[in-house]
Amino acid sequence: MRLFRYRLLLASLLAIALPQATPVAAQPCVSPGRYWLYAAEPAPSSLQAAAADFTPLSAGAHLVELPHRQLLPNTALWYALRLAPDQAGYLQLDADDGLQLWQDTERRLPLASGLYPLAATTDSSWLYLRVLNNAVAGGLRRACLLDTISGARLPAAAQQRAASAAARGRLPALAAANRQLQQRVAGMEADSLLFAAWSDSQGGRDTFALLIAQQAARPIDFSIGLGDLTADGSDPLQWEAFFEQLSPLIERQVPSFLLAGNHDYDGYADDLIPRQYLHWARGDQQATPWFAWQAGSASFIALDPNASFPLAIGQAQQQWLHAQFASPAWQQARWRFLLIHQPPYGQGWPGYAGDDFIARLVEEEAEQQRTDFVLSGHIHDYERLRKTFGRQTTHFFVLGG
Repeated sequence: MRLFRYRLLLASLLAIALPQATPVAAQPCVSPGRYWLYAAEPAPSSLQAAAADFTPLSAGAHLVELPHRQLLPNTALWYALRLAPDQAGYLQLDADDGLQLWQDTERRLPLASGLYPLAATTDSSWLYLRVLNNAVAGGLRRACLLDTISGARLPAAAQQRAASAAARGRLPALAAANRQLQQRVAGMEADSLLFAAWSDSQGGRDTFALLIAQQAARPIDFSIGLGDLTADGSDPLQWEAFFEQLSPLIERQVPSFLLAGNHDYDGYADDLIPRQYLHWARGDQQATPWFAWQAGSASFIALDPNASFPLAIGQAQQQWLHAQFASPAWQQARWRFLLIHQPPYGQGWPGYAGDDFIARLVEEEAEQQRTDFVLSGHIHDYERLRKTFGRQTTHFFVLGG
């Protein structure tokens, strides 16, 4: 009987600032107000319930100054500011992870530029911002009031990248080629596999380029991106830049299996459907952001807790997960990998030790489902852990950039 050998290339990225591709103000930032009222709200049962039961602030609200961050995962953070009469224009906001905006009781939706239009009033009005914090520390970083929409433009580098991409027209083709290459891997038979795993490429483009070059120089069968592929998942320019960087692998016929992270959901706070991720990574707006595949005697299940707020594996995903656990691909595999952006355990961030519900999910299923590996990102470092659940030993890796 031949032994199947699997080697896992573990790579951690350094955090180097990514040039923002989202619109920035050409004029200096003019804050609509220095101090904001702030209050935290326990997460509702659904985003729709929060909109229906619009209660912007509680009695415990207090003043804060921007930038403001709170270590409150799975919590909705509310901010309020009173605008002076006729203080209209366009609001540019930077919040983590996702936001919703009201002017008095009227919902304000962003334009294609990412700016939020404000209506002129003869009397003062209130701004209410609801920031969905589903990661570690989140909140409202920045708010700028612009007089005209022409006050926002893309950085020169992003403009050049967009023009270059439009001229070549190759980036959508690269994304499509990556998805086609995935089909070759699924079901492949091999005595050994060599693959790479990494996460959180949104924070360091230069280092990520070096990492891709290292992978392209090795005879790997495929690569796995464990989420937070972009800094703003609603910005198509960032997806273009991401696939431009993946091109050395794709051109070598090496596919990348790509998970969604919390930042890949940025800009989708209303319905938590990561449209740009589905377009670029999955190729189908009707596809689910969770998926599975088999390569050789290894079985891989990729989960997505970011499709719910607060973070959770919803009913549809849970039913799908148990169907995968019961499948011949998982049951007959020699090695079983569970992939999820947020880790069940971690030590890299003060005050954050991983997500409890993910830890419970793994701990409840590890022995029965014989899970060998759990690969995650999210925390921006490299960590590893080995735990035993009854007769099953499971290895945990955190591979964040």
